[in-house]
Amino acid sequence: MLRYALWTVSLLLLPFLARAEEPRQISVEGTGIESVVPDEAHISVAIIGRDQKSSEAVKLNAATTKKLLKVLADAKIDEKNIRTTGYELHQVTKRVTRGGEVEYAPDGFQAVQSISFTVCDLDKFGEIMDAVVSSGVGSVDRVAFSSSKAGEAMEKARKKAVEDAHKKAATLADSAHCKVGWVISISEQSGFRNSPGGDYSESRVAASSPGIAKGTLTYTVKVNVKWEMKPRPLTSGGNPEEGETYENVIPGKPAVLRPAEKK
Repeated sequence: MLRYALWTVSLLLLPFLARAEEPRQISVEGTGIESVVPDEAHISVAIIGRDQKSSEAVKLNAATTKKLLKVLADAKIDEKNIRTTGYELHQVTKRVTRGGEVEYAPDGFQAVQSISFTVCDLDKFGEIMDAVVSSGVGSVDRVAFSSSKAGEAMEKARKKAVEDAHKKAATLADSAHCKVGWVISISEQSGFRNSPGGDYSESRVAASSPGIAKGTLTYTVKVNVKWEMKPRPLTSGGNPEEGETYENVIPGKPAVLRPAEKK
C-alpha cells in the first residue's frame, strides 16, 4: 500500500517537476534592412502581326521578331537573357450593324508573341528602349528592376536582423537583472520592395527613355528568436549591496534576492 501511495505521489508531481526544469525564455523580433541600387532591368514586350490571312499574320510577326532580335544582339544582350514567354494566333472580329442588330464579323487574324529580355547595363537603358520601340514592337508591357547583388543584400539583412534581436533581448534581460543565454530557436520572414519599375506603355517608355530614376531596392528580413534567460550578478555600487544576485529557479515566480556571501 505504501509503495502504491509513493508511486501515485510521484506521478502527480511529474508535471510540476518538468515545469520547474523548463528554462526561462525571452522571445523578441529583430528587423534587418538592406538597400541596393538596381543594376538590371527586365523588359517584356509584345510583337503583333495582323493580316486577313493567318499565314501572313505569322509572317509579319516573324519579321518584326527578327528586327527585335537584331536590336538586342547589337546591344550586346546575351542570348540566355532573351526568351519567348508566350505566343498566340487568333481570329480578330469587328463590330457591324445589320438590319438594326449588332453583330461581330471576322476581320482577319492576329499573331502575338511575348518576348522578355534583361538589360544588365542600365546606362544604356534609354538607348536600348528607343531601338526596341523603333523595331516595331506592338507594346512594352512591363519594365521591372532588380539587382545582381540581391543575395548579398539578403545576407546582410539577415545579420542585421539577428543583431537587432540580440540587442533588444539584451536590453530586456538587463532590465530584469538577467542575461541572455543560448539561442533556443530562430525563425525568419523575408520581404522585398521594388521602389522603381512598374508597367510602362510604349509612349511612356519613349518619353522617358533618355534616362530613368533608378531608386533603390529594399530587402527586409524579420527574425523571431528565443533565448534562454539566465540570472546574472548585480552591478556594484547600487542597491542591493555588491555581491548579491537574483536567482529564480521556478519560472513564472518573482526573482529571489540571495544575500552576498560574507568574507
